[in-house]
Amino acid sequence: MDCASPPNGMLHDPVDSPESELIGGAIQENKAKTAKANPVTYASMHAPPFLIVPRDQDPLVPHHQSELLEAALKQAGVPVTFYTVKGAGHGGFKDPQVPN
Repeated sequence: MDCASPPNGMLHDPVDSPESELIGGAIQENKAKTAKANPVTYASMHAPPFLIVPRDQDPLVPHHQSELLEAALKQAGVPVTFYTVKGAGHGGFKDPQVPN
């Protein structure tokens, strides 16, 4: 995740990152546990349709992560609507194109 993170973005590789704390160790050193925590691992044709709404200025979740999920779902044959909220960071936003 860090290679696609914006310059002011959160680091995800360190052992004290939320992702590393979730799996009980540094994500780069625990690839099997990291894969189990990654939603992309579970993309299958049995998934429901997805609406993915990333923000292009999100310092916590790099936009690229949403692109990876979209690609995995599409490869599995899942209908995906992908809409990027321009200029928005993490959390709440107002965009007339996205229903509340």
